[in-house]
Amino acid sequence: DRQIRQQCRLHILSFLNLNYRTAKTYTNVQLSQGYSDVSQLLEVETHTPDTSIVDRNEFLGNFQFYQLRVSNDWMIDSVNTFGFIFQAPVMKLGYRSQLCDYHMLSPQHSVNLNFTHIFDANLERELTVNADYHRSRQGSDNIQQLTSVTDSLRLDLSTQQIVDIASVKLDFQTRFWQTGMIEAGVKYAFSHTDNRMVTDSTMNFLPHSSTDNDCLYSENVAAAYITVGKQFGQKFNAKLGLRGEYTYSTGEWLTADSLNKYSYFNLFPTVFLGYNPTEQWGMSASYTRRIKRPSYYILNPFRSYVDAHHYTSGNPALSPELNNDVQLQFNWSQFVTVAGVFSHTQDMLNQSMMVLPNGDGAQTWVNFGTCTTHGVNASLTEFPIIPKKDAEGKRSLNNGGWLTLTVNAGYYNFINRSYDDSYVNRSHFWNTSANLTAYLPQFWTLMLNGDYSAPMTIGYQRTEASYGLDFGIRKVFPKQGIILNLNAQDLLRSGDYRQTTQGAMAGTGGSMTSNPRQQRITLSLIYNFGKQEWHKQRKVGQMDETSRLGGGGTGVGTGN
Repeated sequence: DRQIRQQCRLHILSFLNLNYRTAKTYTNVQLSQGYSDVSQLLEVETHTPDTSIVDRNEFLGNFQFYQLRVSNDWMIDSVNTFGFIFQAPVMKLGYRSQLCDYHMLSPQHSVNLNFTHIFDANLERELTVNADYHRSRQGSDNIQQLTSVTDSLRLDLSTQQIVDIASVKLDFQTRFWQTGMIEAGVKYAFSHTDNRMVTDSTMNFLPHSSTDNDCLYSENVAAAYITVGKQFGQKFNAKLGLRGEYTYSTGEWLTADSLNKYSYFNLFPTVFLGYNPTEQWGMSASYTRRIKRPSYYILNPFRSYVDAHHYTSGNPALSPELNNDVQLQFNWSQFVTVAGVFSHTQDMLNQSMMVLPNGDGAQTWVNFGTCTTHGVNASLTEFPIIPKKDAEGKRSLNNGGWLTLTVNAGYYNFINRSYDDSYVNRSHFWNTSANLTAYLPQFWTLMLNGDYSAPMTIGYQRTEASYGLDFGIRKVFPKQGIILNLNAQDLLRSGDYRQTTQGAMAGTGGSMTSNPRQQRITLSLIYNFGKQEWHKQRKVGQMDETSRLGGGGTGVGTGN
């Protein structure tokens, strides 16, 4: 254990950002690279009233990340701009333990073409068109070894997932009546996922079995929205919005001869009302309805093995989550915010544990049921404990501080109810985080960050308490354009993560305890050279569907 801990301290990041501007074009090139050693102690347990299986593994490996991003804006004339964005990230992950050997490679690339036409600059009246294409290709090889007194079992799993996403959207905005803004748009998005897994098993060093799985998933989403916002005098403001989405999806598990087709239409309203009676005080109320579609990897029914006795699998028949959120918020100056929240989630995505007759554990993604949440959140933002002086030598909170405190705390109550009423649970949760920042002479900054999260139960899953403490130092050399950062992460060596999952039958379940060993010291150097110029950011290159690519199925930590 000591040898593994000593080898897992290397963490390298590098980033290069180059800009070139002419009278007609603006070009940006970004190169980034990251390397980090991976060390994790993982313990997985399943139990029934009569049996219990515990597997404990030490993982040691590395994670690598590379990305090239090139973008260009061509100002055709004073009102028309054409641009493109090209990105090519690559991720590599490899780790080993006594019973496992895992390797993953995920190259991706995306292209965005965009066009903006300004009808009236004073009214901010403009039309933006985006066309996007993204391809993600992830391949992995996972070898699981299990040795008992009499038998030796080896599983060789080779998986490949290809995800193609394409979308086209038009967005229009304009000001009206001086302080009003209308935004409207339409969008069409298409995605196709091709999953393939080959599993070969060897028993006592002899071929035992071989299976080949194929699963396809495609999705079409057509959407339209309109939002109207208006400032009424100095005290009132309001915003109303409505979005409609039609979805048609097909999931086909070729190996199991299973076909699922879904089509549905949803409306998503948004209401916001704000009132500021004085410069110091303000309040607002809002209601939003949102949709959360499953990540592509949890729609994949194939098995992802944590070890030879435990695996997770997706579900191509999942429905998306629907969330209704209400919030009432009060503000005092720029420092204090207190908010009451209420949320109701339908078709909540969650994992259910099933213990097989031989004691092995299988976690499957399901639509659990409903989760109702209500609670309160309070924050204190950069409050000056030691205020700075103004030009007249007087201390004032509005001048900032030499020592500032930021605190965020929340308390929530959850009511979890499965659709068949076989599982009903009420739980409480609270969390807090704090940041203490000291601004010293000669552009030195010291930062101390701490956080704590109490145990929390959502659906079938309970996450145990966690806490952490980080420390950072920053030195700025303004004339040279240099920023030096030194950060120490996880000072208390508290990076343990423990999650328990309720079984589908009474008395069954499982747990996973993970220690990713996140203790590290990071030294970074930022050098800004050349002439720094402002460039207007446009609403381009924002492809929401890529957030569903997720990071699942990589083995370590599967099921988080």
